[in-house]
Amino acid sequence: MRLAIEVLSRKFPLISSLAILPAFFLECSKSGELPSPVECDTPLDLRYTSSVLLGGALDLFVFDDDASGRLDSYTHINEAGGSIVSLASKKGKKRILLMANAGKRLYDWGVFPSFTAAGTATARLEDENPEQPLLCGTSAFEAGDIERAGVVISPILSRIRLKSIQCDFHGRTYAGLTMSEVKAYLTNVCTAASLAPPDSLISGTEYVNIGGWADGDTSGSRLWSMLRCDIPGQIGAEKVTVGKSFYCYPNPIAVGNSRKHVTKLVIEGTIGGHTYYYPVALSASSGGIARGSDYEVSVTITQLGTDDPDGSLAAGAASVEISVNDWKDKAEETVTFN
Repeated sequence: MRLAIEVLSRKFPLISSLAILPAFFLECSKSGELPSPVECDTPLDLRYTSSVLLGGALDLFVFDDDASGRLDSYTHINEAGGSIVSLASKKGKKRILLMANAGKRLYDWGVFPSFTAAGTATARLEDENPEQPLLCGTSAFEAGDIERAGVVISPILSRIRLKSIQCDFHGRTYAGLTMSEVKAYLTNVCTAASLAPPDSLISGTEYVNIGGWADGDTSGSRLWSMLRCDIPGQIGAEKVTVGKSFYCYPNPIAVGNSRKHVTKLVIEGTIGGHTYYYPVALSASSGGIARGSDYEVSVTITQLGTDDPDGSLAAGAASVEISVNDWKDKAEETVTFN
């Protein structure tokens, strides 16, 4: 094994972290070949669509940009010292896949022998740390014929932040009633995602909370706190600031696909002794949940809701404001009650 590592280090650019060498060596052994010698170093400009603090390692995979898409080189950097890193490869048309904050998931994925193989790798929601989410990005460049390459990297994870709730029943026969036993949660949640974008046409294959909250889907896992918030007290006409963040993976919706599981933020509560639901479809009209997006939602309830957590609200039952932005540093989560 010592000799194998010495040969590999001469042929294949590595920066620290010999811990994952066995996984790589296994992949190379399948083809019987080691990657070709390095011919050039290209400065790579890391461009972030978010202000997420990296803090973790970078993993850079360079593939031939042709029909085979074979792996050219792989570099592991324990800590990126800035926004520019060196990209080692042979000359020619290349495609890069860059990941940050992958952590122990690299042991599961190994080192991809081709770009196609990288596209089959799956990230799972329960493995995410919202404080330091997995970041990914891809780009194409001409190695040896470009002064500097660039790649945009962003979280795969998407965030839905419930900013506030209020129940304004002014002018109704039930004016003055409040909502109690309030819960807010995500339904039809996609929990698996491809590492390599774009995934705008990829349908989710793993879901939880289909059609409503399901205790069995999240019991004993980190998903519970990522998908649900129980709000004590009463919600009335005075706005209550919630500030709770929920997390999910991209859930694209193909045009005309009415059977697709649309991700929803559901407000559930008791009004006048009856349980009502207020399902809010998140960006259903704009193609569904997008990777690396931040959805801020404010809900004003004005009528009694529906009996179905996956149903449709009557016109005027609630006023919902949704703003969509690129992922920002996580705002402090506080729940303020009057």
